[in-house]
Formats: sequence, structure tokens, C-alpha cells
Amino acid sequence: MSLDIFRKKAFRTTTLTEQINKKPHAPGRLGSMNLFTVKRVRTRTIWIANKDGRLQLIPMTPIGAPLPQNERDLREAEAFPTFRVAKGDRITAEEIQDVVADNTEDTLKTMAGEVRQRQMDLQEDMELTREHMRLGAINGLLLDSDGSTV
Repeated sequence: MSLDIFRKKAFRTTTLTEQINKKPHAPGRLGSMNLFTVKRVRTRTIWIANKDGRLQLIPMTPIGAPLPQNERDLREAEAFPTFRVAKGDRITAEEIQDVVADNTEDTLKTMAGEVRQRQMDLQEDMELTREHMRLGAINGLLLDSDGSTV
């Protein structure tokens, strides 16, 4: 039996006690208000029809007189190209090799744990992007992540 006292906790220069995961505040008020309904499309173009609807008072006419005829609403349609909002990630062997798991000193991080954490990060980024789009829709000006107008 060999005694390697220098690998014991007492002889380590530092000990990992807890992890602090600093996350900035992500706004989500508009999403929580359910003002927008998500409608997914699978085509590269969508058409929005505008029916020029209007309410009209019906005039009074004498009994037996010809009835005023209803005017047909005119329709216009406008095409809008669709776009996608997507972001990817890739884990390489070098990124996960010998990485210690959170809140431990000697347990290596598993691949499944790293994939789960990265998926959660991507989901947070997607929700922030949706909230940014909701705000743009309310303001009438949709901006991309670089500030350019969509």
C-alpha cells in the first residue's frame, strides 16, 4: 500500500466549494402575456390577405322599393418571404476531456450533462430572440440581432 499524501484534499492548493452561474436577466414579459400566437409555416413564402371589410348602415327604404345591394369587399394579398431563426452548437472531444462536473472535485462531466447544458443555453437564446421579435412587432419595426431592419 502506497501513501501518496500529496493527492489528498489537505494538500491541494484550492478546493472547489460551489459554482456561481452568472446569467444576465432575460426579459420575458411580452411572452408571458400571450399576446402573440405562433403559427409555424413550412414554405418559403407566406401570403397575407387583406379583406377590405367595412361596416355599413342599411338605409331605410319604402316598402316594396328595390333593396340596396351589398357591395363586395375587395381583397388584396401581399407575399412575405420567410426566414429561419436557428443556432447550432458542437461538442468536440477536447472540450469535454478531463472537465470536472459542477459542484464536485473528482467527478468528470459526462457527455449527456454537457449536451443538456448546451441545449438549455440554446433554448434561453431562442426565447430571448422571440421576445426581441415580439417587442419589434409591437413597435412596428423588426430588427435582427445586428440591428439591421428585417
